[in-house]
Amino acid sequence: FALTAIVATAQMTVQIEKGKTLYESKKYQEAEKAFKAVPEKTNDYAAAQYYLGRIAFDKKEYDDAGDYFEMATEVNPREADYFHRLGNTYSAIAKSANVFTQALMATKVKNAWEKAVELDAKNADARISLIEFYTQVPGFMGGSMSKAKALATELMKLNIAEGHWQMGSILAHEKNTSEAEKEFSKMLKANPEYIRNLAGYYADQKQYDKAFELL
Repeated sequence: FALTAIVATAQMTVQIEKGKTLYESKKYQEAEKAFKAVPEKTNDYAAAQYYLGRIAFDKKEYDDAGDYFEMATEVNPREADYFHRLGNTYSAIAKSANVFTQALMATKVKNAWEKAVELDAKNADARISLIEFYTQVPGFMGGSMSKAKALATELMKLNIAEGHWQMGSILAHEKNTSEAEKEFSKMLKANPEYIRNLAGYYADQKQYDKAFELL
């Protein structure tokens, strides 16, 4: 019995790897078949649901993607990226929803991204998503500039340039231009490649001379 279980587990792992290869090649239909062949109550079921969610998300089938990611997080509630992708999906659903639904989805988005950060303190992408949420969403829906700044400060430990970019963006959102410029200066010292980000920022601000000079 033990040997049979080991063989079955190995077969499912191979099935997951096959599906991943097909997914990365954008052969979505074949990848879906591979992942759907992974039975429930196996160690790889959560991963299969996760990739089915990614396929649905890429196809802009956000409701289906949400169902798959929810299942993945239920089966394996310890994987940060599952929650990050779930939050991304909720966010995508909210963009085309009515105001009432957006308010409901905002809580789901926040909870999913906060869980991702909680599970993996080194998940920079989840931190960036959460920073943008706290910055863009009104306070009554969960927004918080102080929380956004705290996350940006922590992000500097993982990626100095990105942390300063996020902090500068937060300050710019608050119309604190002088302090934002200081953060952008620190960002460029840490990583000159972020000059593209700064050029984009100036273009958005209609400061085209500055953007052109940087580019």
